[in-house]
Amino acid sequence: MEGEPAAPGAPTRVEATTDDTQITVTWPALTTAAETGGPSAPLTSYNVQWVAGASGGTWADLSGISPLSLATTQTATPVQPG
Repeated sequence: MEGEPAAPGAPTRVEATTDDTQITVTWPALTTAAETGGPSAPLTSYNVQWVAGASGGTWADLSGISPLSLATTQTATPVQPG
């Protein structure tokens, strides 16, 4: 009997661009068995989360929980106060 699949590592080589209104984050797809948690644990989704502010706060899911997503780019537009 197989044990619980290993959790995949976080993507590396992440790049981000930003302007006054949004941030776009891109990363290469995880493809190898070592990256995805092993051959018996295929990658089904990336979960992208956002937290506003430099000192932390509540993390919010942007994509990857429902519906599942294998996209390798995410753009976020934070709500501006006022």
